[in-house]
Amino acid sequence: MELNAGRPGANEHEAAVGAGLGAHRASYLPVAPGWRRYRGMVIVTAVGWAVLLGSMAGGFVVGEIFAGVFAVMFSGRLLWDLVRLRYFEGRNRGSRLELFQRGFVVAFRGEVRAFRYDTTSVLQNIVRHNGYGTTIRITYAYTCTDVTGAKVVVRSGFERPEEWGPAIQQAVTDAQLPSTAAAIDAGQRLDFGDVWMTSGLVGSGGKSVAWSEIEEIRVRDGLVSLRVAGQWRALTTTPVRYVPNFFVFLALAQDLRRRNISG
Repeated sequence: MELNAGRPGANEHEAAVGAGLGAHRASYLPVAPGWRRYRGMVIVTAVGWAVLLGSMAGGFVVGEIFAGVFAVMFSGRLLWDLVRLRYFEGRNRGSRLELFQRGFVVAFRGEVRAFRYDTTSVLQNIVRHNGYGTTIRITYAYTCTDVTGAKVVVRSGFERPEEWGPAIQQAVTDAQLPSTAAAIDAGQRLDFGDVWMTSGLVGSGGKSVAWSEIEEIRVRDGLVSLRVAGQWRALTTTPVRYVPNFFVFLALAQDLRRRNISG
């Protein structure tokens, strides 16, 4: 995994050494405040106040009313947004996300958490926020279990989440797939939330399907779906974002389906 260069801080390095995470791979800092996007609002607000003062000087009462309402509304919104932006900038100062060979470290608000790829559980929630038919922004949230067993939500406040998110998911899959495959081969049943699998079946609750009957596995409308006898059906009503280590589950499921078809 070759990603961007960087050096972890002393606290992050100490946490990584303590958790046995190996060599450093990449560093990600907090997203810089987007001050520039408010430039247009500042200009519009200034124009509103200019029109208001001009109307007052010229005795144009109707203009005073409309410009006054306009200027006050935009000034209030601008002030709120800038105060909020300043708050998040201060809260995120000093935060870091550090990727290592066998795990990652998150520093946030004075706390440093370490996560191992071979033991962590990851819930992924990626949301596209659309407006007028186009994607305005995408938010990322990964709920991960650290080395103490505590759950921590790592959000897209770190730069380039479209890079570090898939890198973490791939590393978790690579680290956990061999042991989960060995457990299945040894006759164990594995649970991924309310979804479970054995060497011969995949199911949820009391319902199950044999691997040999499944023609394809895919995520449809946010749900794990199986194509059986040419028809798609959801394995469970639980969305994928609530299936822990979904990518480990999917890789193992694809392997078991192929083995049962060929075997």
